[in-house]
Amino acid sequence: MYEWIIIGGGIHGCTIGNYLIKYEKTTIQNLIIIDPHQEPMEKWRAYTDKIGMEYLRSPSVHHIDVPVFSLQNFRNPTDYTAFYGQYKRPSLQLFNEHCEKVLQQAQLKKCWKQGRVIRVYRDLDKWIVQTDDGQSFITKNLVLSVSVNEKLHIPEWAKESSNDVKHIFSEKLLRLSELTPSIVEVVIASLLKLYCWLQDSTQIFQMNHG
Repeated sequence: MYEWIIIGGGIHGCTIGNYLIKYEKTTIQNLIIIDPHQEPMEKWRAYTDKIGMEYLRSPSVHHIDVPVFSLQNFRNPTDYTAFYGQYKRPSLQLFNEHCEKVLQQAQLKKCWKQGRVIRVYRDLDKWIVQTDDGQSFITKNLVLSVSVNEKLHIPEWAKESSNDVKHIFSEKLLRLSELTPSIVEVVIASLLKLYCWLQDSTQIFQMNHG
């Protein structure tokens, strides 16, 4: 029986796992992280690579380590491109390198179990976690760290135009270069409609409150 099981090995799951190890809430032997992918944060790396992200939207104090300035202290002092803007948004390269260092320090890859959880239920004072390969794991404490990014939201109008419209995070779309001009036209048209709606709403508001 494990002390902790974390379902989901993305940014949040790795953050929790790192915290539990570094604050000695548990040990490597008593922790398991279950995720469908081969490596921690694999989907994060795939998505950010696909969209060509250069800098994160979040500031430098948001990362997977425990000390708040861990990412800033990790930076090479001579690298003046490591952060961007007033809030020191980290470059994707720096963020990923820092994550890899934290994962190595906490030895979280030793806790890794590749698999997809299909059932979780409570049995008295413990949790039973079952995976798609027929295995069952027992734990005292359970963390659900999953997102909805495997269930892409496709609007009805887009489903009707499935040949022309693709979700940017669809596994069927390997490269953004595969996108056709019709995609861009749809996005621009939608933005123009939104802009016109905002303009009309502003004018109506001014008329009613002027």
